[in-house]
Amino acid sequence: MFFERCRIGDFTGDGIHLDRKWVFTIRHCQIARNKGNGLAYRCWDGWILDSWFSNNGQAGISTFGENASVTMTGNRIEWNKRYGILIKGGTHYNITGNYIDRSSGPGLAIIPDKERGTNSWAFTVTGNIFYRSGAPHGGPFADQYQSCHLRLEEVDGIACSCNSFDVGKDDGGKGDYSPDYGIVIRALSNSIIKDNVLNLGAQKQLIVDLGEHGKEFIIKDNVGTLFTPDWWKKPAAK
Repeated sequence: MFFERCRIGDFTGDGIHLDRKWVFTIRHCQIARNKGNGLAYRCWDGWILDSWFSNNGQAGISTFGENASVTMTGNRIEWNKRYGILIKGGTHYNITGNYIDRSSGPGLAIIPDKERGTNSWAFTVTGNIFYRSGAPHGGPFADQYQSCHLRLEEVDGIACSCNSFDVGKDDGGKGDYSPDYGIVIRALSNSIIKDNVLNLGAQKQLIVDLGEHGKEFIIKDNVGTLFTPDWWKKPAAK
């Protein structure tokens, strides 16, 4: 299935809803202002490339049921009301070079699928920009850690590196600054989170480690500073 150069918007449900499809491509599309997700899928073998997912009522991109073997590259995912990207129980993903902006919740969440009783595994998350995630526009959060850029829970075999995270508010200097937290992790194994940059990356805590990790888990060399509203007032040079 190929979706190319399409504008898909203003639907009462998902913009695109794919159930049990093999080999699909979404490229150069504008998917915006749908009341459900921009894209929701239960699929395998997909490419989501150079597309725009904006101001949807749920996530920009979301999964349900089985999902595996997907590449997401060069997308702009912005102003969605629950998540930028939500992956539940997914496997074998390459998430590279996306711009994820003003998500009302995590810019990217990779979590287990409780209904199927499976976790997520085999991911690369590299070279993405996460900006002003955790916005309050989608209503109350399930817990405080939904105000974050990146949330990883019960993931095996993830390499997460060279991403950049930054606090911000609405366009024109309006609204509240967000998020409170940068990266939230729990129950990872055979994984590495390294060389990410959180320059003014969160308001309360850059990295929240909730523990429960398995064997061979490394987190190090993630640099950054907490955001304060007067961050730009640098001390005078001596």
